[in-house]
Amino acid sequence: MVNIRQKLFSCIILFSIFLSGCGDMNKTQPKIDVAILMPLTGANAEQGKRLASLIQLGLEDALQGHVKLMIYDCATEEIANTMMDKIIAKKTKIVLGPLYSNVTSSIIAKAEKNNITIITLSNNPILAANNTYVFGHAPMRQTERLMDYFLSKESKDFILLLPKTRNSEIVGKLIQDIVVRGGGNPVHIEYYTDSTEEIAKAVEKISPIVEKMNESSEGKPVIYIADDSKALEVILTSLKAHDLDNKAIIAGDSRIDISYSWPIKLVYTGSLNHKNYNLNIKAKEILNVSHLTFMDLLAYDVGRMTSQYIGYGLDHELFLTRLNSPDTYLGASGILKFEDNIAKRKYDIIERDGEHYVTIDKAR
Repeated sequence: MVNIRQKLFSCIILFSIFLSGCGDMNKTQPKIDVAILMPLTGANAEQGKRLASLIQLGLEDALQGHVKLMIYDCATEEIANTMMDKIIAKKTKIVLGPLYSNVTSSIIAKAEKNNITIITLSNNPILAANNTYVFGHAPMRQTERLMDYFLSKESKDFILLLPKTRNSEIVGKLIQDIVVRGGGNPVHIEYYTDSTEEIAKAVEKISPIVEKMNESSEGKPVIYIADDSKALEVILTSLKAHDLDNKAIIAGDSRIDISYSWPIKLVYTGSLNHKNYNLNIKAKEILNVSHLTFMDLLAYDVGRMTSQYIGYGLDHELFLTRLNSPDTYLGASGILKFEDNIAKRKYDIIERDGEHYVTIDKAR
């Protein structure tokens, strides 16, 4: 097999890679064209290149046939549409990406007109229709799974630490409702603005609340957090400074499992199935990625699943039949299947202590 990984992104806008299966496969078998659409330029270029690399790695790892892979930029809607014209001209029928819903939405009409299947990493369910499949994760489904787990255990008291946004206020109320319905106690919700000082103040406010709860309750309270990785690093540092990862249970969806300099205890939704593929080792050796996020696992899975479903010379309709199958797919990110063109996942509950990970509750 041609080693394509070391040449990744040698041409920023567009380049082609030829993948071929090993062994005694019939060399006359037609190649299946697959396109990756990711932001390769602009503010999101670093993330886009990383995810494209992991999609590519997934395609290689499950390679069962001839695949011709093309990687295109989609940093803006305008660029994405220009690249779609090239994809259409090449008669490519499978597109993996884009990452964001606005860019995905801008190319759907062209894709439908030309019978192209899009598997987007966006989590916007509105995009799911016809030949467009939504592969992104659903944070609220993860949160429901997490709350159900804690409510079935000793931990019934919850503190929410969230950014002060309209969306967070809605999410906060939804979580409080879930907790109340499950017989739990939504003790406090603390919002913060986007600055290191404000985050530190917010954590300082909840610290004495945790102290009081530890004096009066048998189980540790749960501190639920949710934000982007940059803010999460500040939040975890503040929580660590008050020893709250020992006095409470810090929990959240898969996004809280970030690369972090100091040992810290977390509980989150996700999967450790990637260890069965040695993906953490491959990512480090091949891509120099030392910590796999849940988005990394999704990117790998969309490539691996696509490669497996293509098979040898599989036509487009049969590919869609496999996508729409009621059977579940076990990937690095866990168990999933498409329902109404949306990837529905089952989440394990993972406990992290520094760099030690263990599954404490399997998906049901």
